[in-house]
Amino acid sequence: MGLKTNGVIGIIGGILLILAIPYAIVITATMYDVPASDLLNPAKIGGGLFAFIVTGIAIDAISGLILIVVGALIASGRGGTSSAICMIIFGVLGIVFSIAAIGGIVGIVGGILGIVGGALSRRELQTRAPTGQETPLAPQ
Repeated sequence: MGLKTNGVIGIIGGILLILAIPYAIVITATMYDVPASDLLNPAKIGGGLFAFIVTGIAIDAISGLILIVVGALIASGRGGTSSAICMIIFGVLGIVFSIAAIGGIVGIVGGILGIVGGALSRRELQTRAPTGQETPLAPQ
């Protein structure tokens, strides 16, 4: 696979992380037979649980957005090894907060795709790295 494909894998992972937020809210509201708005109301669920859910939403959204941006950089050929490592890190963060707070299986799949896209991009970028030999300048 090429860098374009690996970047697109990361972009899809980021999109899934963002889509996992409303999906998890709707599924949770359906399971407990409460309106979805009650899950985001600190007066009804308590301040501690509200802070936990909002933190999970924020981390999933940030992880998803970063995966989309960095995946686009890698797909366009402008991203480097640090971009690939960034995809891996935010894929792991997306998985952790999807398990712990909000996101569920959709967020886990999105995080896994972010990690896979980052790992494949890193490997591809390392094989394309120069060997240390300088190429002569073209005559002008």
